This record gives sequence, C-alpha cells and structure tokens, in this order.
Amino acid sequence: MAKPLILCIDDDLVGLQMRKLLLEAQGYDVLTAATGDQGLAELAKHRVDMVVLDYRMPAMNGGEVAALIRHEWPHLPIVMLSGFVDDVPEEIRELIDALVTKGGSTPQFLQVIKQSLNGKGGQRFTILNVDDNVEHRYAISRVLTGAGFEVIEAGTGAEALDRAPRLRPSLIILDINLPDMLGFDVCRQLKANPVTRDIPVIHISATYPTHMADMESKNSGAGRFLRHPQNVYEVVRVVHQELRRSVRT
Repeated sequence: MAKPLILCIDDDLVGLQMRKLLLEAQGYDVLTAATGDQGLAELAKHRVDMVVLDYRMPAMNGGEVAALIRHEWPHLPIVMLSGFVDDVPEEIRELIDALVTKGGSTPQFLQVIKQSLNGKGGQRFTILNVDDNVEHRYAISRVLTGAGFEVIEAGTGAEALDRAPRLRPSLIILDINLPDMLGFDVCRQLKANPVTRDIPVIHISATYPTHMADMESKNSGAGRFLRHPQNVYEVVRVVHQELRRSVRT
C-alpha cells in the first residue's frame, strides 16, 4: 500500500526540513517547497494527498496559495500553520481543513495530520439535492457532479425526509419552496432526527425574500441560506465551505 504523500510549503527552510523529517519518521512520503509558486508546481507534477502550508510567506502568502489550491484541487486536505492563529482571517479559515499553531505541540500536529488524511483521503462526498424545479435541480446536480461529488435528488420534502436517513448524504441542498412543505420545516425534521441531525444543510431559493430567509433558515438549523445564483458554480464553492466547516466541528 502506497504511503500518503504530503507536500509541505514554508519559506523557513530549517523548519521545513525538520517537518519533513518528523513526517517521514511517521511513515509519510514528503515533498517540500519554499514558496507558493514552487508548491503549486509540485502539485501539478505529483499526486499529493495533503498540503501542510505556512500562513506568513513572502510574495504569496498561505491564504493566496490555499485559494489557488481550492480552485484546482477542491478536495485536497490543507493544514495551515501560523505562529499567530488569531490573525488568520475567517475567509482563509474557510479554505482550509485545519489551523495549527506553528511550533506548538508535536503530538497535536501529528494528530491533526492523521485526522485530516482519514477524513479526506479518497473520500467522495454525496450531496442530496432537493428541489421541485427540474431545471434548477438539473443545473446544480450537473455542476456538483462535474466537481467530483456523488449527487442524489429529491423533488419534495417528503422524498428528502425519506432519503436522507437511508442514504446518509454528506450534505443537503434544500430548496425552500417545495410543493408539500417549506424547506425550513424539512430542515427542522432533519435536525430532530438523530440519524440526520449532523448533516449540514444549505437552504436555497430563487424567490423567497432573502432578509426573511436568512433568519428563518438559521432558526431551523441550516448552516447557510443561498439565493439561487446566476452562476451555479457559486453553489460548488459554498458546498466546499460547509463541508470543511462540518469536518472542523
């Protein structure tokens, strides 16, 4: 069985070499890069299983590198290192799988590496896409499939409540205006069921007023309300954010 291949990116060459030796001693194969550009070049050449990325780097910081990685390799686990974790903005935290204090506890660092690899490596996420509008449902299912997700579908709230406990999707995209019940009520029932309560839910609607939906969606237990975007690829970005958030919590 092949060893997991980890790419470490850090402009601190001493720390980079020490991290390489530490991870190799744990049985991993390790590539190193001293800049973001070098790291991206290594990713283009090798099948990497994880990136360990320093936040503060010259020319291109870790947040910029993470954004480029997410665009090209959306499922690749990223563990970010920072000496001042409180300074890492929330929008960058959304791009990564874990944030670790640089120079902190070695056992904690190794545990985060192990957990992130186990949570992401080789996993293909399943999305339940619930919408009675066939055109909207098809458009979202198509871009999610193209992004590497398995997609199952439902056209009513009752179908969603039947399929979610049986199929255990990784995330549910839930239209609000369904023919048999509102998506808010579907979400409440999902969150009341021990089998489905931990599945992230994204509410979506092309017609429901945004100012009302935001609060009602949160109150029903959903993680996010999204107005049906003109560019459906925005849905993929939001799905990745919610999945990473659920892994961290």
